[in-house]
Amino acid sequence: FAFPLHAQTRSVSLPQWTLELKERTFTVMTVPWDRPVSKGGAGIQAEGTGMYRCVFTVPEFLRGTQLAFFVSSIDDADRTRLNGVTIGETGRFPEPALSDFRSGFREPRLYVIPQNLLRGGENELRIEVFNFAGSGGFNGDEPPVIAPYGELSRRAERLRLGHDGVRISLLTALMCTFAGLVCLVVFYGTKQSVHYALRRAMLSFRI
Repeated sequence: FAFPLHAQTRSVSLPQWTLELKERTFTVMTVPWDRPVSKGGAGIQAEGTGMYRCVFTVPEFLRGTQLAFFVSSIDDADRTRLNGVTIGETGRFPEPALSDFRSGFREPRLYVIPQNLLRGGENELRIEVFNFAGSGGFNGDEPPVIAPYGELSRRAERLRLGHDGVRISLLTALMCTFAGLVCLVVFYGTKQSVHYALRRAMLSFRI
C-alpha cells in the first residue's frame, strides 16, 4: 500500500499495514493483534513474533528534509527496518534466552531516517515485533507517521513527560502508603510499650 503525503501536516500517513503472524498474512490498521477483524485487527490473540509491513513514497519537496518515523507505543519490543536497513529498536527480544527480554511497551518510538536510505519511488518499512503475553503490536492512540524530525521529537518528548508524570504519581502514592504503614507500626508499637511499662510499674507498686 502506498500513501501520499498530506500537504497540511507535512507528514506521510501510514494507516494500513500487512501483518505476518504465525504463517498468515492480514491487512490491518495500526491496532493490537487481538483487535477484532471488524475494527481492522487480525482477530486473534497471539504471543511471539509478528511482522508489520507498509509501503510509502516521499514527495520531492520533502527531499533533503530530515525525516523520522514515530509511533507512540508498540507492545512489547521491536526492530524497525527501512528498505532492509535497521533504523531503530526498542526493548530487547528474548535472544538467546527469555531472561534477555525487556519490554519497551511504554516507550515512544522515534527513529531518524537516514536520507541516503530513501528511494525516489516506493519505500518499505518492516517492523518486527515480539509480544510477551496478551495482545501485541501497535498499541498507541495515534497511527504511526513519517514527518520532519523536529516536529516528531517535540511530540515524543511530550509523550515521555506524560508517562513520567504517571510514574511519579504512582511512586508518590506508594511512598505515602508505605509512610502511613510505618507510622501505624511505630504508633501501635509505642502505645504497647507504654502500656507494658505502666503495668510493670503498677505491679512493682503493689509489691
